[in-house]
Amino acid sequence: MYTKTAVLRARSVLGAAAVACTLFAGNVAAEDRTVTVAIHVSTRGLDLSQPAGAHEFYTRLQRAARVACTHGNRVDLAPAVDPEGCYEKALGDAIRSANQ
Repeated sequence: MYTKTAVLRARSVLGAAAVACTLFAGNVAAEDRTVTVAIHVSTRGLDLSQPAGAHEFYTRLQRAARVACTHGNRVDLAPAVDPEGCYEKALGDAIRSANQ
């Protein structure tokens, strides 16, 4: 009886160790990869030729940049090293691409 219990415990411990090693290996492998978070910002319902519409679009871009660089759409990703720098770059890139 005790032998069966010992074997089952050993299998459980080895199984848990194998799962833990797999999870840690996945994190290490993902550490070297660069991930780009992209958020589509719609101009629907805005008249960009009017100051109010342009202001609302800029506000939407700000929100999207903040979300992309902090908590949004980051499933199991490490947070940005410099969230404020990420925000400034994301907002600048979005404005430049909107002006093209």
